[in-house]
Amino acid sequence: MFQVWRIIIINLMSDTSVTRILILAEVEIGRRWEEILRGPETLVWLGRAAIPPGEHPEIILADACVPQAASGRAAVRDEVGVVLVGGDGPADVYLGADCSAEELCGACRLLGEIVRLRRRAVQAAQTNRELTEAAMTDPLTGLANRRAWDLELARRIKGDSPHLCAAPSGPFRQMGTVPFYSPT
Repeated sequence: MFQVWRIIIINLMSDTSVTRILILAEVEIGRRWEEILRGPETLVWLGRAAIPPGEHPEIILADACVPQAASGRAAVRDEVGVVLVGGDGPADVYLGADCSAEELCGACRLLGEIVRLRRRAVQAAQTNRELTEAAMTDPLTGLANRRAWDLELARRIKGDSPHLCAAPSGPFRQMGTVPFYSPT
């Protein structure tokens, strides 16, 4: 068992995902951070205008002079992480203005991984909702299938309002009568 966990940890540590970083800072500071962060595992853009079409940063790296960098962050909570250096404001990570290059790189790398995990969780939840909807719907008619009716019936019987009625409709009306359920 211990060796299996070691293999998983090693695989997580050797992930070669590229971290995409948008730097919003004074020009001198931004260029210094760009030199520190640029490497085979990072894409760094200095300013919003530098982002190529189709690319989306995982991290916004901002200094104290740009506290509005994280404004509107609540709308994209799972989409981007914010590292704020030497300032106050909404952020995921706060670093002192005198942080070292290793601290800056480590914070960006770890936050990049967290943002990727957030994105995967959002995508998995969306896929799960779609699969649940598909499992509850008849593909031919688009109506609720037997599984959906059974779950709804159980929910209504358990709840305050157990009234449920099924009536014939559409092309199935000529097939005969359909029994209905009412607790009264």
